[in-house]
Amino acid sequence: MPISVTWFDDDRTTLHYTFDGDWTWEEFYEADKTAYTMLKTIAPRNGDLIVDLTHSTGIPSGMLSHVRSLFGRERDGWGNTAVIGPSRFYMSMFDMLRRLSPHLMHSFFIAESIEDATAKLYAMRETPTP
Repeated sequence: MPISVTWFDDDRTTLHYTFDGDWTWEEFYEADKTAYTMLKTIAPRNGDLIVDLTHSTGIPSGMLSHVRSLFGRERDGWGNTAVIGPSRFYMSMFDMLRRLSPHLMHSFFIAESIEDATAKLYAMRETPTP
């Protein structure tokens, strides 16, 4: 499976999405559904996400329309999101989305590694957003 979703930690505070090789939007939406089901098990607490793109070889076409659809969905239970290993293309898309929709992107950030992601997520939990 090119996209997997697992708990990153035993305390179930963080989900870990791992993208491996080529993937499709259908596979992404299946993983997203799995993640949402997993996050419901820790309600009313929110769960953070680590999205690891280190081994992703590309992105399927139609990214903007899919991202727009994702941001239009209800996201109860979703906390902050760390994105690891994005390509220059992903970085460009991330920057564009941040400029176009800063209110939606406030809880997303780029991390250099798993260690960087977990440190930043932990710090964000300790300092809640106003």
